[in-house]
Amino acid sequence: MRRFFVMLGAVVLVTAGLVIPATAAHAADGATVTITGGEQSNPSGSDFAHTVSYSCSALEGDVTPCEDVVIKIPLAGLAAVPFTDEEIEAMISTSSPDATWSVEDGVLIVELGELEAGESASFPFTITPPNNITPDGTTWELQPTISGSNIPDSTSDTVATDTATATLTHEISKTLEGTGFRQPGDTVEYDIVVQCTQPSAGNIFASSMTVTDTLPEGLVFDSAEPQPVDAGADPLTWVLDPLPASCTTEGENGAALIHVVAHIDEGIAGDIEQIENVAGVTSETTDGQDIPEKTDDALVTLLPPDQAPGVGTFTKSSFAQLRDVLAEGDQTEENSHTTYPGSWGPIRDTQPANVLNSYKPNEATGLVQSGYKMQYSSGVSQAPGRRYRSLTRCPASRFSR
Repeated sequence: MRRFFVMLGAVVLVTAGLVIPATAAHAADGATVTITGGEQSNPSGSDFAHTVSYSCSALEGDVTPCEDVVIKIPLAGLAAVPFTDEEIEAMISTSSPDATWSVEDGVLIVELGELEAGESASFPFTITPPNNITPDGTTWELQPTISGSNIPDSTSDTVATDTATATLTHEISKTLEGTGFRQPGDTVEYDIVVQCTQPSAGNIFASSMTVTDTLPEGLVFDSAEPQPVDAGADPLTWVLDPLPASCTTEGENGAALIHVVAHIDEGIAGDIEQIENVAGVTSETTDGQDIPEKTDDALVTLLPPDQAPGVGTFTKSSFAQLRDVLAEGDQTEENSHTTYPGSWGPIRDTQPANVLNSYKPNEATGLVQSGYKMQYSSGVSQAPGRRYRSLTRCPASRFSR
């Protein structure tokens, strides 16, 4: 705590036992500062918003201003990452028109100059820790201090705490080449693809990634490109090098590809009808997180020797927006085949099967037309069948009320 006084001609006179003291110039009574924002936890790349309020107080009747006023806000949690002063300064945005600000030694310094006695004001500011590089759990506390050349230092009695979160979003897909029906002795080839998505906030990059491929009973490994760490091990393991660009570099979407060749054991047990081959990826991030495994599988259905896959069945059904039966709560497809007469809408593009599969008439799905759904079933239990859907315009003669 410091006070500065200007002494004007301090003279001590002793006259007839009378002591006349020195006279001091007026000083402002003090200043206060507070901050809002409380506790916030946001993904990196998001704004952490705060407002700093401050005032210059004076004794009654005193008009002495607060001079050379400075607000300091330590940002030790960001400096410890470490981020440089220049990097921290780039994260901060403030709109105080009467102030200049900078970051020095991890401290935000806002210079306000002179404040009139009784003056109160505030300014908003945001801190945006950069996406992709801010470690998960980075935390910083904000407790401003206000000071001036003629006022004592004062610290905010409110504290704001910010925490940035981040994670890696890795993906893996396993795709079988050719048909999903095989016979003992047949070759099975599949591709394993590993990549990462890069959200606009809350992302962190990978430092290492490991892929495993578990060989089920009846599937024999032949070769792979690139080769696994140990071709005789089960599961097969690859430590990716280089890492997929989408997992290490902002704006990139590159993936890692592993091509595996195996064959169905000719002596496979006769009671095995399907072979499910599962691949997984685990990752470690640049900030030391262990990202849980994600998996995908390829399914092969076994057929007896010299037997081709069955033809299966093909079905087609129609649907529309209006229910045939007006029973309350009845929104089932089977009871909704009615639409408006005439050409009332353009033909929509073909929709993904998963959209149409979940479509229910009279619900806000974005499907504004009536149409048909076509489905093919392989006829083999749990076999990797395919589904095809289509939407068409329906003429008035086809559907009417």
